[in-house]
Amino acid sequence: PPGPPARPEVENVGGKTATITWKRPADDGGSDITGYMVEKKEKKGMRWSRASKKVILDLHFEVQGLTEGVEYQFRVTAENKAGFGEPSEPSQPVTTKVMA
Repeated sequence: PPGPPARPEVENVGGKTATITWKRPADDGGSDITGYMVEKKEKKGMRWSRASKKVILDLHFEVQGLTEGVEYQFRVTAENKAGFGEPSEPSQPVTTKVMA
């Protein structure tokens, strides 16, 4: 399987959405990368959950369905035909906006 992608960067944080970007893994595990899985976690939570039901083909993704005013972290895992590799380091924590 592929190595971990670079730690994701978080851009455009809204009340219920955040856009994250990442770089391809340095090591593709000897097979082309077929896509990525993005996971999210409340910073104070323990469990990571998938942010997308589908495999992501791009190097960016808009995470939806977040809760306003909550601190989140994100991580990315690459996939090739051998399966999913190790996840990236978690992003810096970001707090979603509270919409008045």
